[in-house]
Amino acid sequence: MNTTTITTPSLSPMTLLSTLLTSSPYLLLLLLLLPLYLTLRPKETNTVPPMPDFIPYITNTYLFMTNLSLFYKRAEAFLAKTKANIISYQLGPQKVYLVNAPRYTQALSRCHPAVSSDYFMLQAYKNVWGATPSDMAKFTNDKSGRAKQPLPGTEDTKDRYWLGMHNTIHDHLAATHKTNFLGELYQKFFIKRLEGRFPKVGKVKEVGVHEIVVEDMAWAATATLGGTRILEKHPEVVRMTFDFDAVISRLVWGLPKWMDRGAQRTRDALLQICQDHYCGLDLHAGEGEGDKDWDEAFGSSFAKEFVRWGKEDGQLTDRMIGGGVMSMVMLGTNGNTTPAAEWSMLELMQDRVLLAEVRKEIATAWRGRDFDVQKLLALPLLQSVYFEIMRLHMSMPVTRLLLDTLNLGGHVLEKGAILQASTDICHHDEELWGVPGHPASEFRPQRHIEYVETTDADGKVSLTPTFSVAGKQHSWFPYGGGLSMCPGRFFAKQEIMLTIAILAHNFDMEFVEWTNEDGTPSDRPARNNLHWVGAIGMPPDRRMKVRWKRVR
Repeated sequence: MNTTTITTPSLSPMTLLSTLLTSSPYLLLLLLLLPLYLTLRPKETNTVPPMPDFIPYITNTYLFMTNLSLFYKRAEAFLAKTKANIISYQLGPQKVYLVNAPRYTQALSRCHPAVSSDYFMLQAYKNVWGATPSDMAKFTNDKSGRAKQPLPGTEDTKDRYWLGMHNTIHDHLAATHKTNFLGELYQKFFIKRLEGRFPKVGKVKEVGVHEIVVEDMAWAATATLGGTRILEKHPEVVRMTFDFDAVISRLVWGLPKWMDRGAQRTRDALLQICQDHYCGLDLHAGEGEGDKDWDEAFGSSFAKEFVRWGKEDGQLTDRMIGGGVMSMVMLGTNGNTTPAAEWSMLELMQDRVLLAEVRKEIATAWRGRDFDVQKLLALPLLQSVYFEIMRLHMSMPVTRLLLDTLNLGGHVLEKGAILQASTDICHHDEELWGVPGHPASEFRPQRHIEYVETTDADGKVSLTPTFSVAGKQHSWFPYGGGLSMCPGRFFAKQEIMLTIAILAHNFDMEFVEWTNEDGTPSDRPARNNLHWVGAIGMPPDRRMKVRWKRVR
């Protein structure tokens, strides 16, 4: 079994101070103004333990912006030291409450008038999607929410942008019949790509797992959701999507452009391609031919209907529409799915017994040419592998803005503060996930399997494995939570599980070696690539070369 271990460099207070002072003259100015701010600021009356800040308002902010992995390690240690399930820290002048226990994390998912997910979405629209000021004003001024009934006091809202976007996404991406169609189409595209890479049954070929997921899997997923035409015109968009993924965590919090021009150039290059392609298509082409779930130009009906809504109903700029397609179609199909599928295959290759068990299970869903997707999704061991991989290798902070004071576990949280939970902490909670002999940091595929007694027609009693996460739903949130939860999560699950099943069932696989990213031999197996902390999916920091033999 592979044990995921996170190691981070230590950073002494004096080293940090030296780094801060030499990195920017603006930080020196902030230090000079700090005593005045501390004198004038409101006095603290809260009972939430504040996370130590060597240089008040600066140390934790600097770590959050530059070394998020180390920041979460410090926060995790402070949570353990204080035996608290909620702590606070300053992100510059912004107070943040970081929570851990399920009874606290569920506050981020449930609907509550004092808790809003709009804050994080607005940050994403502006800094990741590249929305213009006119686009931002529409969403900022719409206080009516995403539900069919507007929030109290907003009944007279005429243009309900949040609801319009929510309905478009739900009806064409999250709806069950749409997701099932996309899953079936994805496996056709992926099998076709694999047949192109491995054209002859029985022939052996050495290929890295990474190459298969970032080239073949990513191509198939992009074609499924975004169409084949953009891939024909711009074959580089798949690579550009991964470049964009690498800078997401630097973009989302809106660092000034002069501090990170490279990240914004990376975003803008992909955004321009998406804007030119999708906003330049004829929305009314093919009308009268019936309801199409997919076409080569737009891809899924979701992409087409999102562009239609943005242009005709939302009156959004082409830039925001292009940014939305870039983020939800291009990044959404690859940002967490490809690292999850790669990690799954690495684990299977390191445990031949597990690989054999998975192969035996998925064979029950094979229908001769491809898989019965619904049967596949119900398999307990495959579900447990998927759940465990997402627990260990997804990294994201679920973020909410407090619109009013909130009583949480006896703590009165301040209006205007941010409420946050991090997968980097909650997904590794030893009390919740650890079992004797198998710490929470370890990949354990049976962690989410329970055996239930069943009786057959002859009265024979047997133990049947079932997938179960009872009582843990609020501590597993790789897709976020609440109304702003990732709408593509159903397709993402199908994409990941189908990728594992297709590779495991159609190929004999033999481990060759671990390599570094440049192809040179590595002296150790893979760990989470900490560069991607906070960017949803953390890929392996090493590659696995495999000897493949197609058997079907």
